[in-house]
Amino acid sequence: VRALNERGALTHAYCTETRPYNQGSRLTAYELVHEKLPATLICDSAAASLMSQGLVDAVVVGADRVAANGDTANKIGTYNLSIVARHHGIPFFIASPCTTLDPSTATGGDIVIEERSAREITHVGDIQLAAPGIGVWLQDCGAAGAPCEQETVDRMQGVEMLTCISSIGVWNPGFDVAPAGLIAGIITEKGVISKSSGADVFPVKEFLTEAGSSAPSAFYALDEERILGYVVYLYDEEMAVIAMQFLAPPHRILRGGIIEGIIYPDVAAHIATFLAKTLYSTSELAVPADTFRAEVKKYTGNVAMCELTEQVIFTEPYIIAANNHWTTPQLDDEAAFLREDPSCHVAIRALKKAFSSNAQALIHGDLHTGSIMVTASETYVIDPEFAYYGPMGFDIGAFLANLLLAYFSMEGHATAASPRTEQKAWLLASVRATWEGFEEKFCAMWTEATALEQSVYMRQLFLDSLGFAGAKMIRRIIGIAHVADLDSIADADLRAKCERSALHFGRKLLTKASHFQSIKQVVEEAEALAMSPPI
Repeated sequence: VRALNERGALTHAYCTETRPYNQGSRLTAYELVHEKLPATLICDSAAASLMSQGLVDAVVVGADRVAANGDTANKIGTYNLSIVARHHGIPFFIASPCTTLDPSTATGGDIVIEERSAREITHVGDIQLAAPGIGVWLQDCGAAGAPCEQETVDRMQGVEMLTCISSIGVWNPGFDVAPAGLIAGIITEKGVISKSSGADVFPVKEFLTEAGSSAPSAFYALDEERILGYVVYLYDEEMAVIAMQFLAPPHRILRGGIIEGIIYPDVAAHIATFLAKTLYSTSELAVPADTFRAEVKKYTGNVAMCELTEQVIFTEPYIIAANNHWTTPQLDDEAAFLREDPSCHVAIRALKKAFSSNAQALIHGDLHTGSIMVTASETYVIDPEFAYYGPMGFDIGAFLANLLLAYFSMEGHATAASPRTEQKAWLLASVRATWEGFEEKFCAMWTEATALEQSVYMRQLFLDSLGFAGAKMIRRIIGIAHVADLDSIADADLRAKCERSALHFGRKLLTKASHFQSIKQVVEEAEALAMSPPI
């Protein structure tokens, strides 16, 4: 769009608000204003009327994932636009970086669609717009002690789900899929993907093979042929400055390397340093009280991300929720246990309270192995969009949980030729090295504290980290978003066996954190459980 304007070919741009989260009105519209492009913001539902007046020559949307045949998942409403564009004879294009192309996903039907919080539809901020009763389900109806007047039983994941029908629910899918047949072309930084000859699909895999995976060797002027691999946006002072560094190959996502059997000997030390420096330097231990309070206030605006965390980590795995899914029927008993076990409910409620009220430091908020890029000697932490002042143990526990999930998945990836023995030992050693390295570096920076102060503080932080690690492990097996370490195990029975071990250990970390006296004991008991898995 910017290039068209530079050539004098852009008459006008229209952007939709992108309900319910309003990415279009908050982000796309801001960029159009910042670039001083001729543009108009419209309601999502006005797009068809606009097209009917002959005011649209082409439609361009982004993509969250493009399947091997060209089916494209994007923010909800994209499918609507593709249908309306086809009806009016307007070409409909996808603009997507090659990193969003997924040749391993055959069609859009294989893409799991996230269902988001009802609050995004019923509220704007703290103001409720929807009528009272909308989005109220069984667990809310009985809050005042009054039973629901009517109930119905649905079937989901092999168990009964009770829902109240004296009010109405909310369906809020975050994405939908525009089929390849409605798409005119897929625009990438390496060229435009056209449809296969005589077919109504796109040769995504072939395009990637021909384009190769090498990074741009230099910067080029932005035009239709090339898009920068390294982009810096300078925002107004009131907004922010966001610098996006292009991490060229061989940098890759840590989780993918682990699944392939690669050992990264320095990653634990690097993450321990990252955790110690970021958590200590933003905590009240290092920052003057007035500055600390101002920083906490500044980051309290990340409400939506915090609500999502509270929903998918601290709530849904322990109730019947549409987002939950697991290896069924093998793990139906484990999912039921989580819903019924009082000790799990007590422990997870305490962690939820800590997450929402214990503003210890500025945390990354989503520090898993998919948010870390590595080489043999370098480590980069990425994707800090969940940043928030919260409990330090949340970040520490997230990373430990992902190392443990990877460890318990190893049996599912082992072969006679590659038994993964060395990698299993490395993963457990990394669990230990991460905590011990963090503790050493954190205490070294906290010079004004006595040895007793440090001991008491670090003991509580250790217990917090284990509890959050357990919650993370559970949610990655029962909740909405799993980890490829386990999901990529093709044999369902073998996958369930690995997941069961991880669930049992996660529950122990969640409900019996005080049982562990050291990270060495954590590692030893994880190894013992893997050697004698629960049945």
